[in-house]
Amino acid sequence: MSKKVFPQHQGENDPAVRRFLDYLLVERAASPHTLLAYGADLRELMRLLEQRYGHVPAWTTIQPEMLRLALSGLHSAGNSRASMARKLAAWRSFFRFLQREGLRHDNPMRRLRAPKLGHRLPKALAQKETEHLLDDQPPRPLDDPRQRALIWRDQAILELLYGCGLRVSELCQLHLADLDLDLAYVRVWGKGSKERIVPMGEMAKEALRLYIDEGRPWLLQSNEEASTALFLNARGGALGVRAIQMMIHKLAQGAGLNQKVTPHTFRHSFATHLLEGGADLRTVQELLGHSQLSTTQIYTSVSVERLKKTYDRTHPRA
Repeated sequence: MSKKVFPQHQGENDPAVRRFLDYLLVERAASPHTLLAYGADLRELMRLLEQRYGHVPAWTTIQPEMLRLALSGLHSAGNSRASMARKLAAWRSFFRFLQREGLRHDNPMRRLRAPKLGHRLPKALAQKETEHLLDDQPPRPLDDPRQRALIWRDQAILELLYGCGLRVSELCQLHLADLDLDLAYVRVWGKGSKERIVPMGEMAKEALRLYIDEGRPWLLQSNEEASTALFLNARGGALGVRAIQMMIHKLAQGAGLNQKVTPHTFRHSFATHLLEGGADLRTVQELLGHSQLSTTQIYTSVSVERLKKTYDRTHPRA
């Protein structure tokens, strides 16, 4: 395995942690976000150990009881159960790596249990709310060609998020070559660089065609280097996640929606509306790019919850 240190984590000082992050990047195709999160979780473990023992013990000497005390430190610091579960998953993966590399003969995390998580349902928009957000946007000036380009871009983003159920990170990574508007599909690179092909509907296809043919060339003029990224910012560079989050937040406020709306809300809505329309769970799993069917099954709970609310609101004997 290569021991080259990649830019994503060149600030890590511990050699074992650096090797672990290299492994995640090279062999597991981990995203930059995952690398940053795992690096932060392991730095927190080292901080907790140093706080307890006055120094960071060698990884070969870490015992289960030390990790239990570190977990207690997380709880005392006010971490949520979900946050603690995520950190424990990073620690467990790290010690499993050390064992596989022959740096430890055991995994001290093996018997350390993560806190049980509450059952939190994803929040999806109602179909009418989604249509309102997509079709009834507040008017914006159309006399400036660059403003028109941004409007067409934003509409294409919304249609693609909802019409294909993409993660916002997946959308930001799209290039022109990933689209086939004639066959109406998009090639998506998901978690772990797993490729999937997702069909798109007429509304998404037409919004993309208008943006690519009429809007994108205006944005591209602002950049001396021609970008192949599908979605561009006002300066002609690749559009980032934060910009999309802010755009959607602003549109949701303008539409008068009472709930918090994020790019991921459209993904939740995509899955929920498919199931409500009769799609089978396996198909939704493939479209979302979930590795485990159990991850997709949470959306069946959302549909049942909506069914209960409708029953309670409309049935005379409810």
